[in-house]
Amino acid sequence: MSLNEDRAAAELARSLDLVYPRGIANLRRKHELRALLSQAGLPAPRYATFNHPAEVTRLLQTMALPVVVKPTADSGSVTLCHTPEETQDAATAVLRSPAYTGPATPPYGLI
Repeated sequence: MSLNEDRAAAELARSLDLVYPRGIANLRRKHELRALLSQAGLPAPRYATFNHPAEVTRLLQTMALPVVVKPTADSGSVTLCHTPEETQDAATAVLRSPAYTGPATPPYGLI
């Protein structure tokens, strides 16, 4: 995250009464942010998380294409998917991302 992104995240965390730096962590973990927004009664896009590409098949039975696939804690890795095959490929790429090689980042993707 850049310094400006950190400042913006800190400002948003304060506005949601989140404790800093935990607020930053919540904002960087997309699935946790969406859960917090929903709990606060704020609009958030429909989403689901996955930690194995096989889960994507099940999730696509409840979602209409196109969908967006991205990592929960990385940035710049968003893929718009128009077919189940594209979605599976994107999910596999997300879970193989170098961001998931360390213990600090859970191996989850967001669809």
